[in-house]
Amino acid sequence: MAEGTVVSKKDEWLEKAKHAYRQSTEFWTNNLKTRVENNLRHFQSKHQLGSKYLNTNYAYRSRVFRPKTRSSIRNKEAAASAAFFSNQDVVSVSSEHPESAEHVASADLAQHVMQYRLTKSIPWFATCIGAYQDAQVVGVCVSYQDWEYEERVDEYEETDPNIIDEETGEPFKRIVKETVVVKDCPVVDLFPLEQLRLHPGAKWIDPINTSPYLIHVMPMYVIDVKEKMRASDPKTMEPKWKLLSDEEISSVAKNEYDTTKAAREDDREDSDKESESPTLKDFEIVFVHRNLMMKGGQDYVFYTLGTEYMLTDPQPIEEAYPHLKSGERPYVMGFTIIETHKNYPAGDVEIGSPIQKELNEVINQRLDNVKFVLNKGWFVQPGAMVDIKSLRRNVPGGITMAESQSSVWPKDFDDVTSSAFQEQDRLNADFDSVVGDFSASTLQTSRKMNETVGGMQMLKGNVNSLMEYGIRTFSETWAEPVLRQVLGLIQQYETDETILALSADKAGLFQKYGQDIQLDKLLANRLTLTVNVGMGATDPLMKVQQFMMAMEGVKKISEDAPQGLVLGEAVKEIFGRLGYSDGSRFWKFDSEEDPDKAKMVQAIQQLQAIIGDMQKKMGDETADRMTKLLMVKTKEEGLDRRQQEDSKVRIMEKAMDLRNPVSGERPRAEK
Repeated sequence: MAEGTVVSKKDEWLEKAKHAYRQSTEFWTNNLKTRVENNLRHFQSKHQLGSKYLNTNYAYRSRVFRPKTRSSIRNKEAAASAAFFSNQDVVSVSSEHPESAEHVASADLAQHVMQYRLTKSIPWFATCIGAYQDAQVVGVCVSYQDWEYEERVDEYEETDPNIIDEETGEPFKRIVKETVVVKDCPVVDLFPLEQLRLHPGAKWIDPINTSPYLIHVMPMYVIDVKEKMRASDPKTMEPKWKLLSDEEISSVAKNEYDTTKAAREDDREDSDKESESPTLKDFEIVFVHRNLMMKGGQDYVFYTLGTEYMLTDPQPIEEAYPHLKSGERPYVMGFTIIETHKNYPAGDVEIGSPIQKELNEVINQRLDNVKFVLNKGWFVQPGAMVDIKSLRRNVPGGITMAESQSSVWPKDFDDVTSSAFQEQDRLNADFDSVVGDFSASTLQTSRKMNETVGGMQMLKGNVNSLMEYGIRTFSETWAEPVLRQVLGLIQQYETDETILALSADKAGLFQKYGQDIQLDKLLANRLTLTVNVGMGATDPLMKVQQFMMAMEGVKKISEDAPQGLVLGEAVKEIFGRLGYSDGSRFWKFDSEEDPDKAKMVQAIQQLQAIIGDMQKKMGDETADRMTKLLMVKTKEEGLDRRQQEDSKVRIMEKAMDLRNPVSGERPRAEK
């Protein structure tokens, strides 16, 4: 750039985006790219790049890849599935103010809305298990959370029989435009690691929110990019994205080969690679960058087409994502193994890679040896008249022409000894120990221990603890943060009257709290979310035993509780010691079932104290009669406050009439 040239604000942001992308891409290429590709190849049961088995010298040798890695990952996915989805309720939502009836009602409503969205709108099972697979294979998983809202305007012709057209004498016809909501739901977008760019110096404990920039490289169809350029912002009535010509869009189309994507997609032709046609087609793919950059202590969001053109002006992150907490970004990175001071920790595939290579070496050498024993090689004297082709075919009953018997002699090999199989068993056990898996080979190796049931349980328990550690780490680093952001999105943008009404009806809000509750306002309260997964969840038998043990403990305490004991805290402590993140969801206390009941109990106790004083002054018979009358009267008053004849009718009518008194509707995110 020439000296003295004035740089506009738009060019300044574009230059920042270019520099950040170039810096982060160099780090990715030099430090992560090969490592990720090799992990992907091992997960796909392929030898890593540079392996001797890919050399032409091994073209006719045994080149088997024993799928030990893939088997281990599948076992852990099955364990994660049992841990996260064995309970019908995916999450538990509780209030930060349990003494308030309104806040408790808010938690009940939010939990049922979350349950509906996670089972109907978001493919949560595939997303969760897919994220767990990513974390094991490449080390980390990354996702983007947002609310997706899309409208479509339909036009149709309407005839009004009350108005007659003077020219034609027929009923008047007019064009009616109707806005139809196409999408209105939260999304959790799990995307591959190669599409993320972070600063190499970000803090290991939270790389997403501590990096000075974050770039999400998003492949998009040209037709979708053009649609964004044509769509108008309802606030400003200006196009959401800046208009670019076909030539400008085509100039940044991708034409290089992405080896990481090819490794991920099993070496097939890159699906994002552009054709060499000079004409830009609607279904070709270009790359749009979502840039989150820090400037002056403030995070800004803007979109660029590659690193060449600005698509939007920078916008403060609080305006683009009002549901987020201060200092938070709409991205979450999770992992299954904690490696301190390392932004991209290793996954299970990587830590088991050296042993996987040795397993391949042992089995291929043994197979080669067996093949030589069963189908011998031959030595042939140079210049001798020998039918080489016949020797090579080695057909049973075949005839080989030779000048003399001394011209050909076999190449003898000793048969495979038991040491080769013992070595494989030991390597299997080492692999299971490193990655935290449990298989039959583990028992075969530890023969003395597996001869007893107790010994087998000890072995299995040690392995299960490693497996559960990975699940717990994944839950803490990815699952819970993601679902907290989804809860924030629901609190900010949920306006589907039908979903709110169904959720309120399932939660029994009106029956529980006996008041006319404003559903729209309930979602704004502060809530706490936990994922229903705990230690011991990978072993169904152990899980049931731990649960029953906890229930028995709570039962004993509740039956003979010491004076002053806070039963709710005791329940949390018992369940927490057995691996559950929150045991309160299993136990409903009187104060939780009815916030007004505690007041009634207190009033009854006061009445009993008054009656006790009266018993000293009056006869026991009169006092007993008054006691019964007062108790009946107190109970009737408590019931009268709760009974409402039109409970379900009123709550459905209220849910169908959720409107803001000023604007008539709730705000939506503008993307």
